[in-house]
Amino acid sequence: VVMGAAGSVQAEVAQENIQGHVEDGSETIQSAVDRVEAIESEMEKDNIEVSNIALDRGIAEISEMVGDGSKAAVTSLMESVRNTMTTEEVVSAVEEIKSCIPSLEGDAVLVTISASLQVAADMAPAVMASVGGALVALGEHLPYIGVACAAIGAVAYAFKLSKEQDENIKTVSLWMASVKDWLLLVSSRVDKSAAASTVPLFEGLQDALLKISTHIDTRSQKWRITKMLTSTSFERDFTRAKDAVIELKTALRDYLDQESQDRQESALANISSAQIDTNEKLTSMEDQLTQIQEMLIAQAKAQQQADIPVAVPVDSTSVRSQEEEVYSNIQRAAGVGEKDVPFQHFVVVFETFFCGGADMPSEQRRGLKIAIDRENTGTVSKPQWIKFYRQWTESKVAIEQYLNQVAEANPTLCVRGKRLSNEARLKAKAALAERGIHSSADVSNRARQSVEDAKNATKAALAARGIESTDDAKKIIAAKASELSNFGRSLFTKQST
Repeated sequence: VVMGAAGSVQAEVAQENIQGHVEDGSETIQSAVDRVEAIESEMEKDNIEVSNIALDRGIAEISEMVGDGSKAAVTSLMESVRNTMTTEEVVSAVEEIKSCIPSLEGDAVLVTISASLQVAADMAPAVMASVGGALVALGEHLPYIGVACAAIGAVAYAFKLSKEQDENIKTVSLWMASVKDWLLLVSSRVDKSAAASTVPLFEGLQDALLKISTHIDTRSQKWRITKMLTSTSFERDFTRAKDAVIELKTALRDYLDQESQDRQESALANISSAQIDTNEKLTSMEDQLTQIQEMLIAQAKAQQQADIPVAVPVDSTSVRSQEEEVYSNIQRAAGVGEKDVPFQHFVVVFETFFCGGADMPSEQRRGLKIAIDRENTGTVSKPQWIKFYRQWTESKVAIEQYLNQVAEANPTLCVRGKRLSNEARLKAKAALAERGIHSSADVSNRARQSVEDAKNATKAALAARGIESTDDAKKIIAAKASELSNFGRSLFTKQST
């Protein structure tokens, strides 16, 4: 008992020591966290101060570039983003504003400042809310124009980063530039009464352009932008944006003077004719191969018209095979030069060429990975592509069906486990069926019958020994106990004598 009590005391002391160490450690960690947060807070304050200094300098420089009647509005608009933008964002916005202002006047200046601030801040909600609140006092339509121009600016910036000269990129870029020029024109020429009556249309155009900007934002790499522009979803949203422009243009005609109407018509002369080429999904191997051939021939013609030497012809006498030409196009679209194509980039280009720009289902993508990069190198080389291309064309089925077949022939561990489980279940079911068991009810009935049979067998065995009831069993047990007791007494008596 004493040893147990001592052990209990020692355990309590040890527990208290452990708890003390834990509490000390927690305090140390919390102290370190507090110090880090204090340092971060100081750094944030320093960054805000530097940002505000850059903003003050920008306000002074831009105010010198506008007329006296606009200085107060410019200052108020730029002050609205104080403490919400980083120094780099402020500097970027100020430089963009300074490059645009000389060619603008009136509310177009404020819209441009608003758009530049939002683009520099990567369309941050806090900045969008701040500049929108500052603009709405000048006109209900101005915040929507500011956001619309910001969306256009974000798309233009993404296209610039992509460094791609795709025809669809040129088409969308020219269209958006025309829309932006038109919005800047009407921002200063629509009075408050007209603006109030057309606010829903301005909002609709803003939302349509934001939708296009969202497409670009989720596909920032140039190969994804190229793919995105050929997708039916982008073509749908682009058409909606064009319709929104035309609807707003028609509504504004009654509120603009003749000069403004002429300028509006000039700015939007080709707005409805802008078209982008989309890739329709092809469902047969023959159609897909025909499309590939047409793409290669069109590329060769374009190179010849641009006076670019074509190193390899693409007709039937070509030294390079069709699959090699396609691989060269994949390399070009992925922007890797002559290097192997990373698998992730390869998938995007493959979807553009073969799937009409639509995302492949997961099983088809897995089939593509197995078929072309079974060794899991993470890249696709020319030999890998040629092998895959020839195996596909020999299959005589569309690419989607071929990839599904590859995935089906190479199941995942999970699928294999399910298959084995199903096979085992079927075998067990067949074995039970041979014994007349076809359902869970049959199993229960068979179990109950077995228990009943065992009871009956036990009763029969007891009956053979003269035991018909529990009373009989008690009598037999009592008799046996008496016999044992008498036997014990006789042994004790013999030992005593």
